Amino acid sequence: MKKLLVVLALVLAWVAKSPAQEKVPLKLVQTVSFAGVTRNWDHFGVDLKSNRLFVTDGEASELKIYDYKTLELVGHTPLSIDADPIVYDPATKYFYIVNGGREAHTPYCLISVVDAVSGKKLEDIKLDTNRLESMALEKSSQRLFVNMTTANVIGVVDRQKRALVTTWPITAGLENVPMQYDESTHRLFVVTRKPSRLVVVNTDTGKEVTSLPTADSVDDLAYDPVLHRLYAPGGNLGGAVGAVTVVQQKDADHYEVLANIPTKPGARNARLVPELNKYYLSASTKGPQQAEIMVFDVVP
Repeated sequence: MKKLLVVLALVLAWVAKSPAQEKVPLKLVQTVSFAGVTRNWDHFGVDLKSNRLFVTDGEASELKIYDYKTLELVGHTPLSIDADPIVYDPATKYFYIVNGGREAHTPYCLISVVDAVSGKKLEDIKLDTNRLESMALEKSSQRLFVNMTTANVIGVVDRQKRALVTTWPITAGLENVPMQYDESTHRLFVVTRKPSRLVVVNTDTGKEVTSLPTADSVDDLAYDPVLHRLYAPGGNLGGAVGAVTVVQQKDADHYEVLANIPTKPGARNARLVPELNKYYLSASTKGPQQAEIMVFDVVP
């Protein structure tokens, strides 16, 4: 009888701790397929007030502008070759868009400043590196943080001067690609690919604080300032099934991996919309796999 009670207690303990019984931080609620779409989607920008969705199209070298509700194309702005990362400044209504570089066969990259209201390009900021992968804007100052991937550093750009003012080295890994910023704690988040790690940087000092493992080949990163979570989607088209690594921020210097949510190959670009409590993840095309957008509910 004692052995039976011990076994029963162990089984109950395992069930209580089983991942199947735990509440996952993301719940897939919808998958939308786009038959005939052959291009790989890249980074998104959203302006809910004007019902505008902005998508960088590297293959067409332009910024596409859609109506957020109807998904109707309402405009586009020509850019240099390989338009890629994009950030939005709601105070000025300016977009900062990286283009040029290695795909354009130039030793430099451009950060194009585009007026979101008129859709016109105002100026190009030239940086002497052939690969800029992501940016984060500091609202309380004129700083714009940029992942200078070839140099393996974070660049700090003055938005008013429109010039690079300093750089910070990344030592936890190589190929620093996506980036996000928690301005309340002055912590900048970047993800490297060799190895795959989330790196936390103190923007008061430019020094690394800690790092954690993530899904492979992460290309995007989102930060939820309410739930204090980070979402890192990864997965090569030619590799295994993708995943979104969800990381909980306990405080400025302490972090924990909550879950790795299975997705699809090539599903590594996404947009978190806290106002809608949604996480939108795009899956690229390859062979029989159609272009898709996977829609997740964010679970507190």
